[in-house]
Amino acid sequence: MTGLLHTLHPPPIPASDFVGMTEPKSFEAVAHACHECQDFCLRCIVHCLRRGGVHASLEHQTAMMDCAAICGLLHNFLHRQSPHAQHLCIECAEICNACADSCSRMGVGDEMMTNCAKMCRMCGDACTQLKP
Repeated sequence: MTGLLHTLHPPPIPASDFVGMTEPKSFEAVAHACHECQDFCLRCIVHCLRRGGVHASLEHQTAMMDCAAICGLLHNFLHRQSPHAQHLCIECAEICNACADSCSRMGVGDEMMTNCAKMCRMCGDACTQLKP
Protein backbone atom coordinates (compact mmCIF):
# COMPACT_ATOMS: atom_id res chain seq x y z
CA MET A 1 0.00 0.00 0.00
CA THR A 2 2.88 2.37 0.68
CA GLY A 3 3.95 2.07 -2.95
CA LEU A 4 0.48 3.00 -4.15
CA LEU A 5 0.28 6.00 -1.82
CA HIS A 6 3.73 7.11 -2.91
CA THR A 7 2.72 6.77 -6.55
CA LEU A 8 -0.46 8.78 -6.03
CA HIS A 9 1.18 11.46 -3.88
CA PRO A 10 1.89 14.56 -5.98
CA PRO A 11 5.46 15.79 -6.21
CA PRO A 12 6.50 18.54 -3.79
CA ILE A 13 5.80 22.08 -4.90
CA PRO A 14 9.05 23.85 -5.79
CA ALA A 15 10.11 26.20 -3.01
CA SER A 16 10.40 29.01 -5.54
CA ASP A 17 6.64 28.77 -6.10
CA PHE A 18 5.84 29.50 -2.47
CA VAL A 19 5.77 33.27 -2.30
CA GLY A 20 5.95 35.17 0.95
CA MET A 21 7.73 32.73 3.24
CA THR A 22 10.97 33.84 4.83
CA GLU A 23 12.46 30.34 4.52
CA PRO A 24 10.88 28.94 1.34
CA LYS A 25 13.15 25.88 1.24
CA SER A 26 11.67 24.51 4.43
CA PHE A 27 7.94 24.98 3.90
CA GLU A 28 7.55 21.32 2.85
CA ALA A 29 9.29 20.27 6.06
CA VAL A 30 6.89 22.42 8.09
CA ALA A 31 3.87 20.97 6.28
CA HIS A 32 5.19 17.49 7.04
CA ALA A 33 5.83 18.39 10.71
CA CYS A 34 2.26 19.71 10.98
CA HIS A 35 0.83 16.55 9.48
CA GLU A 36 2.88 14.33 11.82
CA CYS A 37 1.96 16.43 14.86
CA GLN A 38 -1.72 16.32 13.95
CA ASP A 39 -1.62 12.53 13.65
CA PHE A 40 0.24 12.11 16.93
CA CYS A 41 -2.15 14.37 18.83
CA LEU A 42 -5.17 12.53 17.44
CA ARG A 43 -3.70 9.21 18.63
CA CYS A 44 -2.89 10.73 22.03
CA ILE A 45 -6.45 11.96 22.49
CA VAL A 46 -7.66 8.35 22.38
CA HIS A 47 -4.75 7.20 24.57
CA CYS A 48 -5.63 9.80 27.21
CA LEU A 49 -9.35 9.07 27.14
CA ARG A 50 -8.54 5.41 27.76
CA ARG A 51 -6.28 6.32 30.69
CA GLY A 52 -8.91 8.54 32.23
CA GLY A 53 -8.36 10.81 35.20
CA VAL A 54 -6.37 13.98 34.54
CA HIS A 55 -5.43 12.63 31.10
CA ALA A 56 -9.09 12.90 30.13
CA SER A 57 -9.54 16.37 31.64
CA LEU A 58 -11.25 19.01 29.53
CA GLU A 59 -8.18 21.26 29.69
CA HIS A 60 -5.77 18.59 28.43
CA GLN A 61 -8.16 17.23 25.81
CA THR A 62 -8.81 20.75 24.52
CA ALA A 63 -5.06 21.42 24.23
CA MET A 64 -4.57 18.29 22.11
CA MET A 65 -7.68 18.93 19.99
CA ASP A 66 -6.61 22.53 19.37
CA CYS A 67 -3.15 21.37 18.37
CA ALA A 68 -4.46 18.71 16.00
CA ALA A 69 -6.88 21.21 14.44
CA ILE A 70 -4.37 24.05 13.88
CA CYS A 71 -1.76 21.64 12.54
CA GLY A 72 -4.25 20.20 10.06
CA LEU A 73 -5.32 23.68 9.00
CA LEU A 74 -1.77 24.94 8.53
CA HIS A 75 -0.79 21.78 6.63
CA ASN A 76 -3.67 22.47 4.26
CA PHE A 77 -2.83 26.18 3.89
CA LEU A 78 0.84 25.42 3.19
CA HIS A 79 0.06 22.95 0.44
CA ARG A 80 -2.41 25.38 -1.15
CA GLN A 81 0.20 28.14 -0.93
CA SER A 82 -2.28 30.35 0.88
CA PRO A 83 -1.00 33.85 1.66
CA HIS A 84 -2.53 33.34 5.13
CA ALA A 85 -0.21 30.45 5.96
CA GLN A 86 2.49 32.81 7.16
CA HIS A 87 0.49 34.32 10.00
CA LEU A 88 -1.08 30.95 10.86
CA CYS A 89 2.46 29.77 11.61
CA ILE A 90 2.52 32.11 14.61
CA GLU A 91 -0.70 30.68 16.01
CA CYS A 92 0.36 27.11 15.27
CA ALA A 93 3.65 27.54 17.12
CA GLU A 94 1.86 28.99 20.15
CA ILE A 95 -0.78 26.24 20.24
CA CYS A 96 1.78 23.46 19.67
CA ASN A 97 3.89 24.75 22.55
CA ALA A 98 0.84 24.93 24.83
CA CYS A 99 -0.01 21.34 23.93
CA ALA A 100 3.59 20.29 24.54
CA ASP A 101 3.41 21.87 28.01
CA SER A 102 0.20 20.01 28.77
CA CYS A 103 1.58 16.70 27.49
CA SER A 104 4.80 17.19 29.47
CA ARG A 105 2.76 17.53 32.67
CA MET A 106 1.02 14.24 31.82
CA GLY A 107 4.20 12.59 30.58
CA VAL A 108 5.71 11.38 33.84
CA GLY A 109 5.94 7.63 33.31
CA ASP A 110 3.96 7.79 30.08
CA GLU A 111 6.13 7.40 26.99
CA MET A 112 3.33 8.28 24.59
CA MET A 113 2.76 11.63 26.30
CA THR A 114 6.48 12.36 26.46
CA ASN A 115 6.75 11.67 22.74
CA CYS A 116 3.69 13.81 22.01
CA ALA A 117 5.30 16.71 23.87
CA LYS A 118 8.47 16.28 21.79
CA MET A 119 6.48 16.13 18.53
CA CYS A 120 4.52 19.26 19.42
CA ARG A 121 7.72 21.16 20.31
CA MET A 122 9.35 20.11 17.04
CA CYS A 123 6.32 21.31 15.09
CA GLY A 124 6.20 24.57 17.05
CA ASP A 125 9.90 25.13 16.35
CA ALA A 126 9.38 24.41 12.64
CA CYS A 127 6.48 26.89 12.49
CA THR A 128 8.60 29.53 14.20
CA GLN A 129 11.08 29.30 11.33
CA LEU A 130 8.38 30.23 8.79
CA LYS A 131 6.59 33.00 10.63
CA PRO A 132 6.87 36.52 9.20
